[in-house]
Amino acid sequence: MGGKIPRNIKVKVIRQWLDGLTRERIAKKEDIGAGTVTAIIQEARKEEEEYNDIDLLREVAVRLKEEGIGLPLLAFAIKLKRIMEENDINEDQIEPIIQDFAAYCLRHSISFDKLIQSGREALYLEEKYGIPVEKIRELTKMRLKLPSFICV
Repeated sequence: MGGKIPRNIKVKVIRQWLDGLTRERIAKKEDIGAGTVTAIIQEARKEEEEYNDIDLLREVAVRLKEEGIGLPLLAFAIKLKRIMEENDINEDQIEPIIQDFAAYCLRHSISFDKLIQSGREALYLEEKYGIPVEKIRELTKMRLKLPSFICV
């Protein structure tokens, strides 16, 4: 390949390098020489401010791949962490909730989807009738104690 390397090829090569692909695999995939791949990576190390930590980023990507964690999963984890922080929720609260939900679903032979749907319905009823969700248990117990002719 003679002349200047097009930017779109450089970007593809750098992304694949950061994803942990070998120089040889990138070269084959992009139909360029392994030396060209090396030149693109070396140029990125030296000149591109956005790729200052290219070797560190690649190492992280390779380690994640070894653990079976893709970048989409990592992005989801970051998004979930942000949501938790915005709502003042910590990891110690999330794990037991998920475990309790799983146990409940198992005991009652229902899916997570059904449990979530029921939770959303409870929130809808709270909005519609103005009964706080945390009071539902108390109100249900009260109703069970009342004679049937009073409960209409």
